[in-house]
Amino acid sequence: MDSIRDRWGELVLAVLVLLVLLPVSPPIQQVPTTDSSVFIYVGSQVLEGGIPYVDVWDHKGPLIYYINALGLWLTGSSRWGVWLLEVLFATVASWLVLNIARKYLGRIAALFAAAAFVYGLQQVLHGGNFTEEYALPLQLGCIACFCAGMQKPQFGLFVLLGFQAALCFLLRPNIIGIPFVAMALLLHRVFIRKETQWAQMLGAAILGGLAVILAVSAYFWSQGAFVAMWDAMLRYNLIYAFLNNGDRLASLGFGFSLLGPTMVTALGGWVLLARQARQRGDHSAGRYWLSALLLFALPLELALTALPSRDYQHYFMSWLPVASLLAGVLATWLLQTWPRVGRLAVGLGALVLALFPLLAVRPALAVFQQAGGLPPVVFSTTPYQASLEYIYSHTAPEDTILFWGNNLSLQWISGRQAPTRLAYQSPLAVAGYVTPEMVSSFLAELQTNSPQLILDTTIRNNPLPALSQPASQIPSLLQPIYAYVAEHYTEAGELYQTEWVVYERLP
Repeated sequence: MDSIRDRWGELVLAVLVLLVLLPVSPPIQQVPTTDSSVFIYVGSQVLEGGIPYVDVWDHKGPLIYYINALGLWLTGSSRWGVWLLEVLFATVASWLVLNIARKYLGRIAALFAAAAFVYGLQQVLHGGNFTEEYALPLQLGCIACFCAGMQKPQFGLFVLLGFQAALCFLLRPNIIGIPFVAMALLLHRVFIRKETQWAQMLGAAILGGLAVILAVSAYFWSQGAFVAMWDAMLRYNLIYAFLNNGDRLASLGFGFSLLGPTMVTALGGWVLLARQARQRGDHSAGRYWLSALLLFALPLELALTALPSRDYQHYFMSWLPVASLLAGVLATWLLQTWPRVGRLAVGLGALVLALFPLLAVRPALAVFQQAGGLPPVVFSTTPYQASLEYIYSHTAPEDTILFWGNNLSLQWISGRQAPTRLAYQSPLAVAGYVTPEMVSSFLAELQTNSPQLILDTTIRNNPLPALSQPASQIPSLLQPIYAYVAEHYTEAGELYQTEWVVYERLP
């Protein structure tokens, strides 16, 4: 009976996740967000034999580009495949929350934890197809392997822990809070408590992680991209993280305001664990190790997210695994302290948290209902229609076009290639990273591949000066690029709605 009930719970959870992701499906969100468009474009280049970092530059870990390549390949270069992978990863993550909480916190608390996860996911999805989204099942997989392995040591579980930790790192290097704490707790047992029987498990986790890192490094070495990968993934991101000296507490406050009930209940669970920290627990119990992991992982996750001090909604997605399970901890305490009232409060809270996101998907559901199935992906209702029409009418499929700035939304959709590995040029504006050699290489590619059109997308929130800026306002390092554009291109006007300025190549 319990098994049937559990399966029904997982089915309902899968439907909820599907509905939460419906607003970012291709017919509803026709044009991908800034980050997503980069990942899709790089993924498309991978399918054509390109190598990330060398043939097209970006600064995330390599795994995100190959996930997007897989999604495009699955559905014949359609975004549907990418979206289906999003649904799969998010569904598996929700099931892991449910099953981890069910195993260590109880069935009712597990429902509350899963509902907190679904609510939080809807709040920070922000267009979808982000590195943090694909890391969710890996973060939770690390928790599951660690708790099970500490309860009953198994070499394979710790190899899998290290394997998943490395994949998190290869998505985005700062999504390592959970595996870092797990490894620190293992190190404490081996070297502080002198429990040397755990040394083999520590070695297994290191082996699993190193195997992945070395295999990926060897591949990129064979493709001549080893240095470029680590340079973009580590050096650029470190410089970028400290480039903005904004208010890190304000950034954390923004995350808490986004996740609302999920973080409030998570903080309640964390306070309970902190109060219990001095009590001696059964070190062979998975519940003890889950508590220890969550206690240390939450502040570390908060610190890693606050480091860049930027208010991008998807940054806070990496809080969800720890936060949802901590919400389950609070639910368990309520159920144990006030059984009747707690059962009602937890059940009602889970219902509200799970159903609240559905209010936001009603417009998307209406579109599918009107179509009587899968709606077509059309751009006439988007601000990009006029821009696409201009691109199609003024270029041939074999022409290259350059989107000047950091908006690559139409590069893949238009079917036109970028003329340079810097398909978007944000790194040229990052002091401490940009070099004269980088500028010279970019200019040489621009001269060799000579784009038919240049679309200046720097109308707002862009560190690069617009192409129309006077020379006195352009950094001296970048002036050769602006001089080349001024000499070989002419301004053709402003595109409707996007307000991008078009430059056409002179005959």
